[in-house]
Amino acid sequence: RIPNFSQIQVSSGNGVAALLAAVTAAPIPFPIPELAISNFSPSSEQANQMSTCFKWAKLTQPLTSLQISMGPGVLTAEDRLALFESFKECSFPKLTELIVKKSHVPALSMQDEDVVALVEAFKEGTLSAVETLGLSGEFGVVGVKALVGEAGQTYLSRIVTLRLAESQAGSLSSVRVLSRALSDGRLSRLRELDLGQTGLTDAGLRTLTRAAKADQFPSLEVLNLRENKLLTCSPIKFLRTTLKNCPACFRSLSSLILNGCDGLVGDAGEVLFDIVSSGERLPSLEKLQLEIVEDLAYNSFFEKVTKEVKARSRSCCKILRVFSMKTSFAF
Repeated sequence: RIPNFSQIQVSSGNGVAALLAAVTAAPIPFPIPELAISNFSPSSEQANQMSTCFKWAKLTQPLTSLQISMGPGVLTAEDRLALFESFKECSFPKLTELIVKKSHVPALSMQDEDVVALVEAFKEGTLSAVETLGLSGEFGVVGVKALVGEAGQTYLSRIVTLRLAESQAGSLSSVRVLSRALSDGRLSRLRELDLGQTGLTDAGLRTLTRAAKADQFPSLEVLNLRENKLLTCSPIKFLRTTLKNCPACFRSLSSLILNGCDGLVGDAGEVLFDIVSSGERLPSLEKLQLEIVEDLAYNSFFEKVTKEVKARSRSCCKILRVFSMKTSFAF
């Protein structure tokens, strides 16, 4: 018998396994007002139990948050696909956060076909309450195309946070698809976009910047591009030029994260500081995270920051954090 709790949070593999076993055996849905499940790494048996619970609406009504980790449980590709397909079987009226984390073993991670299966639930409307969607895995442009759909489709219009980190969504073809979706309103409420560790290249960042130049990302507040090793200073200079010609570009951006982008050497720091210190470009920016791993670049940037801070008003940027291999500071 379940006590009369207003909310239950289950955050261990054993706890989730016990819950699934109990719910599967129960003749009726459990009377839980709200249920949050995190850190769940299902085996094939557990994935099948969860699929059954979804199909019979035994967990769908109270579920508010679901975080699934792909691995190290023994989950076959067929059972993984069946789990994602089961999301379309019944409505999840309270589910606002859905996160799927990748496995260290590529073959066990989310694939293009898994994304395609999950998208069917959004199209059916069973996941219409989701506002935070995080998908990591081995999917690329096929999965991204399936996710955002075609122009005019609105099934992702409630998404506020889209995290595609640790996937192949940073390829140029994938970024072009995402940019078009942002441009035509399919992600009209998006506030946070995470493309960290996705293989984003200079061409990809320039593609995003061109789309933003057309004032297509008016609501984007957080852009996370961390751990993209192929990024260089070139698209940062392109961003500076774009902002000079179009100050409204990325006008709502409050956080720009570039940690771990090892290719940002040379004068990348100076270019970024030049962008934010004017007070006109990126007017909403409150946080810039950047790693400078080259000694000469670090020293040059530090000297310029020190000089500019003395000469300019602190109002040029509310908070600017620069993280280096040596130290960190804020002003």
